[in-house]
Amino acid sequence: MKHLALWICYSTLGSVPAWGQTPRPAMVVIAPHPDDAEASCGGLIANAAAAGQEVVVLSMTALARVRGYESDVAFAEGYMKARSSSGLGGRSGKTVKTLGGTTSERPAAKGLPEAADERVVFFGDSITERWAATVPAFFKGRPYLARGIAGQTTAQMRARFHRDVIALEPQAVVILAGTNDIAGNGGPYRQEDTFGNLVAMVELARAHHIRVVLASILPARDYDWRPGLTPAPKIIALNALLRAYAEKNGVVYLDYHGVMADEGGGLKAGLSADGVHPERAGYEVMGPLAERALQRALAAK
Repeated sequence: MKHLALWICYSTLGSVPAWGQTPRPAMVVIAPHPDDAEASCGGLIANAAAAGQEVVVLSMTALARVRGYESDVAFAEGYMKARSSSGLGGRSGKTVKTLGGTTSERPAAKGLPEAADERVVFFGDSITERWAATVPAFFKGRPYLARGIAGQTTAQMRARFHRDVIALEPQAVVILAGTNDIAGNGGPYRQEDTFGNLVAMVELARAHHIRVVLASILPARDYDWRPGLTPAPKIIALNALLRAYAEKNGVVYLDYHGVMADEGGGLKAGLSADGVHPERAGYEVMGPLAERALQRALAAK
């Protein structure tokens, strides 16, 4: 494996060492999600691809994107071993693999609804990602695709909106995002920035003739990974902006918050263990609400 260059990339890295002068026939990037690989190691990947070198991205996110290949880590491992021993490559360009869990693929790949007019994307953060894992029956047998990445802010989601929504050519998208902005995952929270990112995603979808369901942010009294931010009033204020925007612009607004909040602005007892992420009982409340909102969006002229 002396010709194998290994980089471990995370989206929080401020910089990545420059690509060295020694020719390398292959490079492996290990990242929580392919989007993180692009963000942190994009220059390395571009240089390697330009030099005709193989790039294999091993993703640790359960719902990672797989661009044109089945999610089979054995292929990636076997390919790299074969290349190391023989000097011969297989496929050229970039291969993306996931290290376990359920995968989501491009429209033409196995397991996705073939007809775009039946496809609905649930687009979000960890709340959406966990939904597919906690209540898989909600997605199984339906034309529903979960595109959630844990920890992402609306700015990060806006950056991948084309690949994870528009490129899939769905009939509708359900957008649920914003709580990680309020938690400060991307730096100090600015309501106008988060609102602007959400509006931009709505307008991108509509420009591509995709029906939109804009969901409220779920209730939260506190964040266990960043306590003391008192998010409840901030969530209520942002939801009010989202509702007003939706009503003014003919967008279907999905009010999870009004149904799931207790008197203190947190999630009702029994819906969540950590006060932020729903458990099965919480998703069982959300499912029918989402489907009714989708029916309204799809019925609108």
